[in-house]
Amino acid sequence: MRRIGAQEGRGSGRLVRRIGAQEGRDTANSRAGGPQQRQASSGRLGRLLRRAGLALRPVALALGLLGLIAILAMVVAFPLWYFSTRSRPAFTIAIGGLLIAGLVYLLVRGLRRASRRAGGLRVLWRRRILPGLRTAALVLAGLAAAYLIALLAARIFR
Repeated sequence: MRRIGAQEGRGSGRLVRRIGAQEGRDTANSRAGGPQQRQASSGRLGRLLRRAGLALRPVALALGLLGLIAILAMVVAFPLWYFSTRSRPAFTIAIGGLLIAGLVYLLVRGLRRASRRAGGLRVLWRRRILPGLRTAALVLAGLAAAYLIALLAARIFR
């Protein structure tokens, strides 16, 4: 073996193995059944096993990952299933509480980011939140008026 790169001024100095004339090749002596036949056949078997291992490695990795996912899913799903079947009201309250906590977290995080971008909470309130609330109030008032008109029309034309 000889070192390449460090002496020649390029690369990272990795080792390179030169293949000799007899190495990794079928020789006339091994084909004829000579003294090197056992070594050559174990070399072929070794290469075959190595290639099979390289080919099957992704399959084994995929099966391992699927097994890990199944175990993690069971670790999460089984306690949730058990809790939901044993105490339905408590489970409903707990999941509702987690949902509300997540929504509050997202709302607060969004407000903090938006206030930083706008230059403060007061500026954000005046320029973005109040106009948004006004628009929402107008939409809700319009929907309420349409619902009221529909109720009145149903009573009158019944």
